[in-house]
Amino acid sequence: MKNKNFKNAFIIADELEINHWLSVIKEKYYEKIPSYKRGVYHQLVNNFTTPPNGFQLQTWKAQFLVFISDFDFEIEVNIKTENPSLIDNNKKENFDNSNKQKILFAYSLPLRNSEARPLSNLNSLEEYNKIAQQNKDYELLNPINIMNHNFLPEITNHSPNILHISGHGDEKGNFYLQQKNSDNGVEVNTNSFFDKMNFIKTECASLKIVILSICYSFHQATVIKGLFDVVIFTKKEVPDVLARIYTEHFYMYLFEGKTPKQAHNYSLMIEPPRGYDGLKEYFDIYTHS
Repeated sequence: MKNKNFKNAFIIADELEINHWLSVIKEKYYEKIPSYKRGVYHQLVNNFTTPPNGFQLQTWKAQFLVFISDFDFEIEVNIKTENPSLIDNNKKENFDNSNKQKILFAYSLPLRNSEARPLSNLNSLEEYNKIAQQNKDYELLNPINIMNHNFLPEITNHSPNILHISGHGDEKGNFYLQQKNSDNGVEVNTNSFFDKMNFIKTECASLKIVILSICYSFHQATVIKGLFDVVIFTKKEVPDVLARIYTEHFYMYLFEGKTPKQAHNYSLMIEPPRGYDGLKEYFDIYTHS
Protein backbone atom coordinates (compact mmCIF):
# COMPACT_ATOMS: atom_id res chain seq x y z
CA MET A 1 0.00 0.00 0.00
CA LYS A 2 1.42 3.36 -1.06
CA ASN A 3 2.45 5.73 1.76
CA LYS A 4 1.86 3.13 4.45
CA ASN A 5 4.67 4.40 6.70
CA PHE A 6 3.56 7.99 6.28
CA LYS A 7 -0.05 7.16 7.13
CA ASN A 8 1.01 5.31 10.28
CA ALA A 9 3.15 8.26 11.36
CA PHE A 10 0.50 10.83 10.41
CA ILE A 11 -2.05 9.25 12.74
CA ILE A 12 0.15 9.99 15.78
CA ALA A 13 1.66 13.26 14.49
CA ASP A 14 1.41 16.41 16.59
CA GLU A 15 0.22 19.74 15.25
CA LEU A 16 3.74 21.06 14.59
CA GLU A 17 4.57 18.07 12.40
CA ILE A 18 1.28 18.38 10.54
CA ASN A 19 1.92 22.07 9.93
CA HIS A 20 5.32 21.19 8.50
CA TRP A 21 3.88 18.55 6.17
CA LEU A 22 1.19 20.89 4.88
CA SER A 23 3.73 23.62 4.19
CA VAL A 24 6.09 21.34 2.25
CA ILE A 25 3.24 19.83 0.23
CA LYS A 26 2.06 23.31 -0.67
CA GLU A 27 5.55 24.45 -1.67
CA LYS A 28 6.75 21.41 -3.64
CA TYR A 29 3.77 19.31 -4.64
CA TYR A 30 0.82 21.62 -5.06
CA GLU A 31 1.05 21.48 -8.86
CA LYS A 32 0.72 17.69 -8.71
CA ILE A 33 -2.65 17.89 -7.00
CA PRO A 34 -5.38 17.45 -9.63
CA SER A 35 -7.14 20.75 -10.24
CA TYR A 36 -10.53 19.28 -9.35
CA LYS A 37 -9.22 18.31 -5.90
CA ARG A 38 -7.53 21.58 -4.98
CA GLY A 39 -10.69 23.03 -3.51
CA VAL A 40 -10.84 20.09 -1.08
CA TYR A 41 -7.17 20.61 -0.27
CA HIS A 42 -7.70 24.27 0.60
CA GLN A 43 -10.71 23.43 2.72
CA LEU A 44 -8.75 20.83 4.69
CA VAL A 45 -5.87 23.26 5.25
CA ASN A 46 -8.23 26.02 6.34
CA ASN A 47 -9.98 23.70 8.77
CA PHE A 48 -6.63 22.82 10.32
CA THR A 49 -5.22 26.36 10.56
CA THR A 50 -8.54 27.91 11.63
CA PRO A 51 -10.48 25.09 13.29
CA PRO A 52 -14.28 25.42 13.07
CA ASN A 53 -16.56 24.72 16.01
CA GLY A 54 -16.54 21.03 16.87
CA PHE A 55 -13.21 20.40 15.13
CA GLN A 56 -11.64 17.05 16.03
CA LEU A 57 -8.04 16.48 15.01
CA GLN A 58 -8.30 12.71 14.58
CA THR A 59 -11.34 13.07 12.32
CA TRP A 60 -9.48 15.70 10.29
CA LYS A 61 -6.46 13.39 9.98
CA ALA A 62 -8.65 10.61 8.61
CA GLN A 63 -10.16 13.00 6.05
CA PHE A 64 -6.70 14.15 4.96
CA LEU A 65 -5.42 10.58 4.57
CA VAL A 66 -8.38 9.74 2.36
CA PHE A 67 -7.66 12.87 0.35
CA ILE A 68 -4.03 11.85 -0.42
CA SER A 69 -4.74 8.17 -0.93
CA ASP A 70 -4.71 8.36 -4.73
CA PHE A 71 -1.82 10.81 -5.12
CA ASP A 72 1.08 9.70 -7.34
CA PHE A 73 3.90 10.99 -5.09
CA GLU A 74 5.45 9.11 -2.21
CA ILE A 75 5.95 10.51 1.27
CA GLU A 76 8.89 9.13 3.21
CA VAL A 77 9.19 8.88 6.97
CA ASN A 78 12.71 9.44 8.28
CA ILE A 79 13.19 6.48 10.61
CA LYS A 80 16.25 8.01 12.29
CA THR A 81 14.48 11.11 13.54
CA GLU A 82 10.90 9.75 13.43
CA ASN A 83 9.99 12.91 11.57
CA PRO A 84 8.67 13.02 8.03
CA SER A 85 10.18 14.40 4.90
CA LEU A 86 8.90 14.38 1.36
CA ILE A 87 11.06 12.68 -1.20
CA ASP A 88 12.63 15.31 -3.39
CA ASN A 89 14.54 14.17 -6.44
CA ASN A 90 16.02 17.62 -7.00
CA LYS A 91 19.68 18.17 -6.25
CA LYS A 92 20.16 18.50 -2.50
CA GLU A 93 22.31 21.14 -0.88
CA ASN A 94 25.83 19.95 -0.18
CA PHE A 95 26.69 20.28 3.47
CA ASP A 96 29.44 18.33 5.16
CA ASN A 97 28.23 16.65 8.33
CA SER A 98 31.07 14.12 8.38
CA ASN A 99 32.61 15.90 11.37
CA LYS A 100 30.80 17.26 14.38
CA GLN A 101 29.79 20.86 13.72
CA LYS A 102 30.49 23.32 16.54
CA ILE A 103 27.83 25.97 17.17
CA LEU A 104 28.85 29.12 19.02
CA PHE A 105 26.33 31.64 20.34
CA ALA A 106 27.87 35.09 20.79
CA TYR A 107 25.78 37.92 22.23
CA SER A 108 26.31 41.60 22.94
CA LEU A 109 23.82 43.74 24.88
CA PRO A 110 25.54 47.10 25.20
CA LEU A 111 22.65 49.52 25.59
CA ARG A 112 21.03 50.29 28.90
CA ASN A 113 17.43 49.04 28.79
CA SER A 114 18.09 47.61 25.35
CA GLU A 115 15.29 45.48 23.98
CA ALA A 116 17.79 43.18 22.31
CA ARG A 117 17.77 39.69 23.77
CA PRO A 118 20.65 37.25 23.37
CA LEU A 119 19.26 34.50 21.14
CA SER A 120 15.88 36.11 21.84
CA ASN A 121 15.65 33.69 24.73
CA LEU A 122 18.83 32.45 26.35
CA ASN A 123 16.77 30.02 28.41
CA SER A 124 16.20 28.07 25.19
CA LEU A 125 19.91 27.19 25.20
CA GLU A 126 19.35 24.59 27.89
CA GLU A 127 16.84 22.82 25.70
CA TYR A 128 19.06 23.16 22.60
CA ASN A 129 21.94 21.71 24.56
CA LYS A 130 19.93 18.65 25.62
CA ILE A 131 19.11 17.94 21.99
CA ALA A 132 22.63 18.66 20.76
CA GLN A 133 24.15 16.27 23.31
CA GLN A 134 22.18 13.46 21.71
CA ASN A 135 23.13 14.51 18.19
CA LYS A 136 26.19 13.05 16.48
CA ASP A 137 26.47 15.93 14.02
CA TYR A 138 26.46 19.04 16.24
CA GLU A 139 28.12 20.30 19.40
CA LEU A 140 26.74 23.31 21.22
CA LEU A 141 29.55 25.37 22.76
CA ASN A 142 29.08 27.52 25.85
CA PRO A 143 27.68 30.94 24.85
CA ILE A 144 30.01 33.93 25.07
CA ASN A 145 29.38 37.59 25.81
CA ILE A 146 31.27 39.52 23.15
CA MET A 147 32.58 43.03 23.87
CA ASN A 148 34.59 45.53 21.90
CA HIS A 149 37.88 44.39 23.44
CA ASN A 150 37.35 40.62 23.08
CA PHE A 151 35.20 40.22 19.97
CA LEU A 152 37.91 38.70 17.79
CA PRO A 153 39.83 36.44 20.23
CA GLU A 154 36.68 35.09 21.89
CA ILE A 155 35.33 33.81 18.59
CA THR A 156 38.55 32.63 16.93
CA ASN A 157 39.64 30.74 20.05
CA HIS A 158 36.53 28.54 19.80
CA SER A 159 36.92 27.73 16.06
CA PRO A 160 33.17 27.28 15.44
CA ASN A 161 31.59 25.96 12.27
CA ILE A 162 28.39 27.91 12.92
CA LEU A 163 28.43 31.35 14.53
CA HIS A 164 25.18 32.82 15.86
CA ILE A 165 25.58 36.51 16.74
CA SER A 166 22.81 38.18 18.74
CA GLY A 167 22.63 41.84 19.66
CA HIS A 168 21.39 45.30 18.80
CA GLY A 169 21.45 46.92 15.36
CA ASP A 170 19.90 50.03 13.87
CA GLU A 171 18.44 51.14 10.55
CA LYS A 172 21.72 52.82 9.55
CA GLY A 173 23.56 49.52 9.59
CA ASN A 174 25.39 49.90 12.89
CA PHE A 175 25.98 46.93 15.20
CA TYR A 176 26.68 47.77 18.83
CA LEU A 177 29.38 46.07 20.87
CA GLN A 178 29.46 46.30 24.62
CA GLN A 179 32.33 48.14 26.30
CA LYS A 180 34.07 46.78 29.34
CA ASN A 181 32.76 48.38 32.56
CA SER A 182 30.25 50.49 30.63
CA ASP A 183 26.58 50.39 29.68
CA ASN A 184 27.26 52.32 26.49
CA GLY A 185 27.86 50.62 23.20
CA VAL A 186 30.52 51.09 20.55
CA GLU A 187 29.12 51.62 17.06
CA VAL A 188 30.46 49.12 14.56
CA ASN A 189 29.59 50.22 11.02
CA THR A 190 29.41 47.83 8.10
CA ASN A 191 33.00 48.45 6.98
CA SER A 192 34.34 47.74 10.44
CA PHE A 193 32.08 44.71 10.77
CA PHE A 194 33.42 43.35 7.49
CA ASP A 195 37.01 43.83 8.68
CA LYS A 196 36.30 41.94 11.91
CA MET A 197 34.51 39.08 10.18
CA ASN A 198 37.18 38.86 7.48
CA PHE A 199 39.82 38.51 10.18
CA ILE A 200 37.74 35.82 11.89
CA LYS A 201 37.38 33.94 8.62
CA THR A 202 41.13 34.14 8.02
CA GLU A 203 41.91 32.81 11.49
CA CYS A 204 39.01 30.33 11.59
CA ALA A 205 38.73 28.48 8.28
CA SER A 206 36.16 26.10 9.78
CA LEU A 207 33.55 28.84 10.01
CA LYS A 208 31.04 28.34 7.20
CA ILE A 209 27.71 29.61 8.53
CA VAL A 210 26.86 32.91 10.23
CA ILE A 211 23.46 33.73 11.72
CA LEU A 212 22.87 37.41 12.49
CA SER A 213 20.14 37.77 15.12
CA ILE A 214 20.45 41.52 14.88
CA CYS A 215 17.72 43.93 13.79
CA TYR A 216 18.32 45.29 10.27
CA SER A 217 21.22 42.87 9.82
CA PHE A 218 20.77 42.84 6.04
CA HIS A 219 23.35 45.65 6.19
CA GLN A 220 25.97 43.36 7.72
CA ALA A 221 24.92 40.34 5.66
CA THR A 222 25.40 42.20 2.40
CA VAL A 223 29.06 42.93 3.10
CA ILE A 224 30.04 39.50 4.50
CA LYS A 225 28.02 37.18 2.25
CA GLY A 226 31.09 36.52 0.12
CA LEU A 227 33.05 35.23 3.11
CA PHE A 228 30.79 32.37 4.21
CA ASP A 229 28.76 29.60 2.66
CA VAL A 230 25.56 30.65 4.45
CA VAL A 231 24.54 33.94 6.06
CA ILE A 232 21.12 34.25 7.70
CA PHE A 233 19.91 37.76 8.47
CA THR A 234 16.96 39.99 9.32
CA LYS A 235 15.27 42.42 6.95
CA LYS A 236 14.06 44.84 9.63
CA GLU A 237 13.34 45.12 13.34
CA VAL A 238 12.09 41.77 14.60
CA PRO A 239 9.65 41.34 17.51
CA ASP A 240 11.10 39.15 20.26
CA VAL A 241 8.35 36.56 19.91
CA LEU A 242 9.10 36.03 16.21
CA ALA A 243 12.86 35.91 16.75
CA ARG A 244 12.29 33.23 19.38
CA ILE A 245 9.98 31.20 17.12
CA TYR A 246 12.42 31.34 14.21
CA THR A 247 15.44 30.44 16.34
CA GLU A 248 13.74 27.52 18.06
CA HIS A 249 12.47 26.01 14.84
CA PHE A 250 15.69 26.59 12.91
CA TYR A 251 17.70 24.57 15.41
CA MET A 252 14.99 21.96 15.77
CA TYR A 253 15.13 21.29 12.03
CA LEU A 254 18.93 21.51 11.96
CA PHE A 255 19.29 18.92 14.73
CA GLU A 256 16.81 16.68 12.93
CA GLY A 257 19.22 16.44 10.02
CA LYS A 258 18.10 19.23 7.70
CA THR A 259 20.75 21.36 6.02
CA PRO A 260 20.97 24.99 7.19
CA LYS A 261 19.19 26.16 4.06
CA GLN A 262 16.40 23.64 4.53
CA ALA A 263 16.11 24.46 8.24
CA HIS A 264 15.75 28.12 7.35
CA ASN A 265 13.12 27.49 4.69
CA TYR A 266 11.07 25.19 6.89
CA SER A 267 11.22 27.70 9.76
CA LEU A 268 9.76 30.39 7.53
CA MET A 269 6.69 28.20 7.00
CA ILE A 270 5.72 28.24 10.68
CA GLU A 271 2.51 30.16 11.27
CA PRO A 272 3.14 33.31 13.36
CA PRO A 273 0.97 34.26 16.34
CA ARG A 274 -2.18 36.16 15.51
CA GLY A 275 -1.49 39.79 14.68
CA TYR A 276 2.04 39.25 13.36
CA ASP A 277 3.33 39.10 9.80
CA GLY A 278 4.80 35.84 8.55
CA LEU A 279 8.43 35.01 9.28
CA LYS A 280 9.30 35.49 5.60
CA GLU A 281 8.79 39.21 6.16
CA TYR A 282 11.61 39.29 8.72
CA PHE A 283 14.25 36.65 7.90
CA ASP A 284 16.25 35.85 4.77
CA ILE A 285 19.33 33.94 3.69
CA TYR A 286 22.35 34.24 1.45
CA THR A 287 23.80 30.95 0.30
CA HIS A 288 26.31 29.85 -2.30
CA SER A 289 24.37 26.70 -3.17
